Amino acid sequence: MAASYLTVLSIFFFLIAAQRSLSLLVLAIALFGLFLGLSLPVQTTVLTNVFQANRSTAIGVYNFFRYMGMAFGPMIGSALFAVGGYHLVYGMDDLLFFACALLLTVRVARTRRQSAV
Repeated sequence: MAASYLTVLSIFFFLIAAQRSLSLLVLAIALFGLFLGLSLPVQTTVLTNVFQANRSTAIGVYNFFRYMGMAFGPMIGSALFAVGGYHLVYGMDDLLFFACALLLTVRVARTRRQSAV
């Protein structure tokens, strides 16, 4: 779980460092790669533990959406850039990441609250 939060934080660091200096940008990319490398095996392990009976289907659906995001992300980003420049692209990214982080935090808090009762 911590690796996922660190990955999100490294993305925010990347967005901030992109405007500052090249050395900070390289550091941000290195941190993102490290934390993403740590979190991807964890996500697959969690899926296989939760969906033991349908393990292959769960991993297939997970990989499908992950790679579809990689395929469509640059196209959507290019379209947003053409419409509104960097401000719209980074603004949409920030809003999306904030919404995902907020949703994840609320879900974790609810799960912990239910397990404590």
